[in-house]
Amino acid sequence: MGECIGGTLAAGVNSQHPGGALYTLFKRLAGYNKMPVRLVFVFDGPGRPSLKRGHQVVDRKLPWIEPAQKLIQYFGYHIHQVTVSPFI
Repeated sequence: MGECIGGTLAAGVNSQHPGGALYTLFKRLAGYNKMPVRLVFVFDGPGRPSLKRGHQVVDRKLPWIEPAQKLIQYFGYHIHQVTVSPFI
């Protein structure tokens, strides 16, 4: 989702499309739907570390997580939520 958010901000898509980053995610999922692949999307859970790859982790529920998960499931892809980070 970070790629979708970053791409829409850089291109100014948020002002052009009401869905913003979710619109970009929708388009990507539609493209993957044409391929013979089985995708699993992994989301952070409650045990995420405070620092990932040298960056501070946002410690609040982000507003796009639930709509993105629903959209992913509507396309028939699988979602996995990590409960405890293996890198702690």
